Amino acid sequence: LKLMVREIVSYQRHSVWLDVIEGQRKHEAAQIVKDTHGGDAQHPGFLTNKALLDKLGMWEWVTQVLLFLFSNVGAILSTVVFLVLLSLPDIFDSDPAKQNALALLVFVSLLWATEALPLFVTAMLVPLLTVTLRVIVVDGHRLDATEASKHAFDAMFSHVIMLLIGGFTIAAALSKHNIVQAFASVIAVRCGSGIRTTVAVHLFLATFTSMWISNVAAPVLCYSLITPILKAATAGTTRAMFGATQREAVDHDRRLCKALVLGIALASNVGGMASPISSPQNLFAIEYATAGHPIGWIQWFTVSIPLCFVLDAIIWLWLIYCFDLPASAESAAVAHAIDRGKTELESFSVLQNFIMSVSIGVVGLWCASGSTEHFTGQMGVLGIVPFVIFFGSGVLSKEDLNNFLWSVVLLAMGGLLLGEAVKTSGLLDVIAEKIASFIEANDLSLWVALVIFDAMILFCTTFVSHTVGAI
Repeated sequence: LKLMVREIVSYQRHSVWLDVIEGQRKHEAAQIVKDTHGGDAQHPGFLTNKALLDKLGMWEWVTQVLLFLFSNVGAILSTVVFLVLLSLPDIFDSDPAKQNALALLVFVSLLWATEALPLFVTAMLVPLLTVTLRVIVVDGHRLDATEASKHAFDAMFSHVIMLLIGGFTIAAALSKHNIVQAFASVIAVRCGSGIRTTVAVHLFLATFTSMWISNVAAPVLCYSLITPILKAATAGTTRAMFGATQREAVDHDRRLCKALVLGIALASNVGGMASPISSPQNLFAIEYATAGHPIGWIQWFTVSIPLCFVLDAIIWLWLIYCFDLPASAESAAVAHAIDRGKTELESFSVLQNFIMSVSIGVVGLWCASGSTEHFTGQMGVLGIVPFVIFFGSGVLSKEDLNNFLWSVVLLAMGGLLLGEAVKTSGLLDVIAEKIASFIEANDLSLWVALVIFDAMILFCTTFVSHTVGAI
């Protein structure tokens, strides 16, 4: 009883402090905090405070300058490469548009790869450089700054952006009103307390929730689902002193907790490919496939869902092997969490049923977009439907709109414009010809070329974000 009371007090105190810290961070995020040397929190003042420089002396000043250069080596290197590419003569038969487009592509890619600047800040450099470098070419005519700016902003706000905002809206409604969490809790409670079964169920839940509320927010939700299991396993460690059977049960719970934490992260990554709105790179694929061979939601699900099931099964088997999870054993921590969860289950309210109906209806329209295209146009138009309904009816508020991942939206806008600049300048055709000539010269088959490209993408996205790698 004493242990249980201690756990309750500790949990409640921890929750209160989390709320306090969250409020404090929101308050400080809107302020510029000055340091003691005359700079602000983001830009230290050692280079602007003359009195401090006088006190430090020349050697310390040189040291500070070197530290500044090393901390910004990514931005400096990217800028140097950018200027060199701009100054090199006759890279593409004296075509300035292609040469400038190559410099722009390499410069932005290096900034994204090194994260010298925030990703969304780099994305907003794309329209500025696209216009000033005049890389937009339409019908063989290199657009001037006025025409290029109009073309650039048209390319940035495509239907993909509205589709992305529509996905954020559905995710916010499902998350704010605990619909996904309630649905996941029902499944978790009804699937028993077997160790291997528990891991499999939570892998499926992580993948499923990632389909609809993004694979960034899904792990947070799923970790909240396993919190009772983790707490019960922690509180149950004192049972190890009562004999070999109890020690074995505690050891099973310990290994189960490790498998659950790692499995949710891996399964959420798998869920990021399950639907077009689960990750921004999926929307890029739909956008770039529109001109040639459009990809609809049904086609996407036909490929992605079986693949996700296979990958989840592989992850499940690998976790069983790595953590030696027994086949027939029951988890005392899971059983305790299930007993507690059964008392907390509630039926869905009218509002929750309304949100689910609208969300399912919009996803259905997205799946049938090929048949309704003559009436609704592009899929992005349908993204307006949940936005208007949920914000207009009060399901979501202005604060929820402010909490959208606008940095991802800006990153997507910059990525779309970068692709448009590379394509219209003619640089894309040149790159395609170089790749084709390389394949023909080395007599590579289609499958070998595919493996090479996949290896390059795998290597790049290991060190940079998936969204940047897709761009």
